[in-house]
Parts: sequence; structure tokens; C-alpha cells
Amino acid sequence: MHYALRTTHFPTMNQTLFYIPEKLFGIPVFGFGLLLFIWLIITGISMILDYRKSGLKSVWSFLIVMGFGAAAIVWVLPNIVKPAGLPIQSYGAMMLLGIVSGLLLGIYRAKKYGYNPDLIISMVLWMCILGIIGARVFFCIEYWSVMKSDTWAETIRKCLNFTEGGLVVYGSLFGGLLGIVCFILTTPNPNEETEKKKRLSIWRMLDIIAPSMVLGLALGRIGCFLNGCCFGGVCDVDKYPWAVTFPAGSPPFMAQVEQGLISLDNQPLQGLTLEKVYFPEKHWRIVVKSVEKNSAAEKAGMKPNDVILKINDFPIVNKENYKDGDAQLGIAHYCLTAGARTEGTVTVQTENNPCISWQYDSSHELRSLPVHPTQLYSSLNALLLLVILLIFDRFQHWEGATFLLLVTLYPITRWILEAIRIDESGAFGTSMSISQLVSLIILPIVCLLWGYLWFSNRGKAATPTN
Repeated sequence: MHYALRTTHFPTMNQTLFYIPEKLFGIPVFGFGLLLFIWLIITGISMILDYRKSGLKSVWSFLIVMGFGAAAIVWVLPNIVKPAGLPIQSYGAMMLLGIVSGLLLGIYRAKKYGYNPDLIISMVLWMCILGIIGARVFFCIEYWSVMKSDTWAETIRKCLNFTEGGLVVYGSLFGGLLGIVCFILTTPNPNEETEKKKRLSIWRMLDIIAPSMVLGLALGRIGCFLNGCCFGGVCDVDKYPWAVTFPAGSPPFMAQVEQGLISLDNQPLQGLTLEKVYFPEKHWRIVVKSVEKNSAAEKAGMKPNDVILKINDFPIVNKENYKDGDAQLGIAHYCLTAGARTEGTVTVQTENNPCISWQYDSSHELRSLPVHPTQLYSSLNALLLLVILLIFDRFQHWEGATFLLLVTLYPITRWILEAIRIDESGAFGTSMSISQLVSLIILPIVCLLWGYLWFSNRGKAATPTN
């Protein structure tokens, strides 16, 4: 059975907070423009102030951050600017909030252990850089069939465009751990006065930062909710009154279209109802069946019987599908939902008009069937883990125990949550997602690490944490 919802019941999702224009006062913002100039000024001043305070030992951290930031401004941002400007996505904003909140918590906990906050700031820089890289690499590997394009340039652009979603928690965990190890191997222990032990304790650093990880995860999952990714399965509103719906073009909506749960035939999308029409001399073409009155499309000049050639510069007809009306209609529907939402505008080329454009209208859009808000389940789960870790850490225990408690509990809860999510298919010929398989691999390793801590700390008094 096919469904299509035009309801605002349980509305959710706000992918784009606002747009930064390409130019300000006629000056380019991205690339070699205003943003790069401001970035270099801010990081340069910060580096000079820190040099006066700490000398050369911390300058390298600023140089790394300055280099990565400048590279992103010059080469990455110009490639993801939309016609309306650079979209500031809720996903990226919540991820940034999670990083800042985790950093502040880490600084507070470092002071309790007697460490200089600058130490945690430098370590978090390593964690963030390698954690984001790891999370994106993990995602690209898992969804390589989607990320791969006709050209390497387009493939690289897709892989780098993580601000709209596409980060895997386990990838960030592995990348963040690698960042901590790299930081410890290159940083002397400022609290160690003897020559016997010069490096920081990796277990102590992991204990300090473990609660920050789940705090960042809790906020990051809210970003997933606003973005529409990491969604759950269809559920009954009567049994689950907290179920939510997502707008047309969102990942849950498009998944339900692919599964046949929602039909877009004869449904108005951005004010247009489309149909396929056979022309003997041209084969199949997509034609506007009707235009909603007083819609943005009508005001822009769209009319019934217009033959659509392109939507947002994407050709509806190509050499492979000119004999397949259903394929053309599917492309047009996608361009008016997911494509239009991503671009923020709708630009249509018809046989009679090369450019008809209007802003994306979210006021009268279709919505998905109700689904489990697994993103919020994950956020609540992370907050619960945060409380457990902070309570556990108040007691005397071995170095590394707080971190191991995290990597013991999280794979278990993640495995359960994955059973509710439907955005990941079975991996390696199993019915389990790749995250569930990773969870099963992590648990025995964690058991071995618990055994290592027990053997290495036999007969030793527990270390006070307060």
C-alpha cells in the first residue's frame, strides 16, 4: 500500500539554520577572501599571545589548526557553496557545540587531576582533527557505493562534504583514540619531575576525556535529529506517541519512497504535480500536470503543460532514460524533494523558458510516515552514560577504569539501538549492521583490557580522583 502524508503532526527537522552569502560588500567571502583573512588574523594573534605565555612548545598546535582551517576555507568551502550561499547546517552546528561542550568539561576535569587546561585544549585539537577524519572515512567506506562518482574530483567533493551529515560514531572513536595516542607520544608530562617517566599516562588522559566523549555524542545526535539521518523504523503513533515525521527530501522520507511506502505520483511537490507523457518524436518527457494556485512555483511563472528539461541544472532526460518515463519521473521527483531541500532553491528549465527560479517552500510539503526518533534515543542514552561515568569516577579505582566502563556499556547500548534503526543495511552477508558487528568485536577486546588492568594493579591501592 502506498501512502503520502500532508500533515504537520509531530513536525521535525531543520537542516539549514541560515546562509552565508558568497560576497560581502562586493568582496568574496570564501577561498582567498574575507574569511581566510579573518581566520589568519585570529589564529595569528592567538599564536602570538600563547607564545608569550608558553614559548615555542605550543606554537605547533596553532600552526596545525591554522593550516587545516586555511585549507578548508580555500579548497573545501568554495566547493560546497549553494546558489543561496554557504548553508550553515544544524548538523555541523550541533557537532561544533558538542566539541566545545566536551572541551569545557575536559578542562574542568583536568583541573581536578592537577593538569594545566592548555594540555587538554591541545589534546582535543588532535582528537577533533583525527576523530572527524576517522568518522568520515568510516562513513565513506560503509557507503562507498553512494559516495563514488563518475570522476575522482566529484568523489572527493562528496567525501569532504561532511557538514550535511555522514559521520560514524565508531569512526570518530577510533580516530579520536589515535589522536590521543599521537598527542601523548609527542607531549612530555608537565607534572612529572623525575627522569624515569616522561610521558603522560594514556589511561589517565582517557579517563579525563571519556565523559567529554559522551557529552559531545549527546549533542551530536541532536544534530542527527535535525538533519534527519540515523533514523528509525516506521511505528504506530498510538503505541509510540513520541513518534516523529520528517519532511519531503529528508533521508527517512526518501527511504520510504524507495521502499514503496510513499508514492509521489500525483502529489504536488514545490507546487508542481508532474506526469510522464509520450511524444512519438521525442519519446517520454516529464510535463507539468498542474500548478498549485498562489504557490511560489506559480508566482515564478510555472504553467501547466510545461515540458521540464532540467531542475537545479540536473538534466531530467539523458541518453540512457529517454525511453523510460518512470525513470525520468523518479529523477524529477528527487530533484523537487531531496535536491531542492539541499539547494535551498528550485530552478527549472523548460522548453519555453531557460530559467524559472523560486525559493524552496517548506510550508506545504509532504512528510514521511511516523518513525522512531532513534537520534533522540541515542542522545538520551549518551546523557545516561555521562551520568554513570561521572558517578563512577567519584570513587577510587584504577587508572583507565572510567574509560573502560564507557567502552563496555556503549557497544551494548549501540547494538540495541541499531536494532531500531533502519538506515543501515546488513553488512558482510549478515543481518547485522556494521556498527553492530563492530560492537561485537569491541566487547571481547574490552574484556581483555579489564583483565590487563586487574593483573597490572593487583596489590596496588586505588588512585583517588578527588
